Amino acid sequence: MCEALLLEAKWYNGGIVPSVEEYLRNGITSAGTYVVFLQSFLLLGCPVSEESLRLVCSRDGLFSHSGRILRLWNDLGTAKAEQQRGDVASSIECYMQERGLADDEDARRHIRGLISTAWKDLNGDALAASPLPFTVVNGCFNLARLSQCFYRYGDDPKAPSVEDIVKALFLKPVK
Repeated sequence: MCEALLLEAKWYNGGIVPSVEEYLRNGITSAGTYVVFLQSFLLLGCPVSEESLRLVCSRDGLFSHSGRILRLWNDLGTAKAEQQRGDVASSIECYMQERGLADDEDARRHIRGLISTAWKDLNGDALAASPLPFTVVNGCFNLARLSQCFYRYGDDPKAPSVEDIVKALFLKPVK
């Protein structure tokens, strides 16, 4: 994860806008996806075998698809604010530069298509036989679902914030 964050700093300081795929390969890691899943895998007391460890450490499969969905939804939801404060290029900006686009609407449509593909891949891997316990597979789905819930409203100031959503779920009584 540290290496991924350092690469993003290198891109930022060098004014480099990577390709979408290069950005995503790194962005899934810098978002902390693999760290979270590795920790949850171990904390859940999942049986460790060579095959399960290979799946957990792999850059393909459930963790990667879930992390891709998280990274892409995050970009759709926060890209404008991050761009204004001078953050590293998002997948939207990477796609715009690749295609020579001036307007971000086409890029946002493309990113939504990438999210759709990642969901199909996640579902396919979840249905395939796996040595990973159901709790781990379910965690991958929950991360993808949460990212969509948190970031689907984008930069809309009238939309509920993450804090509002959490309070509604856990603190506000149902009437």
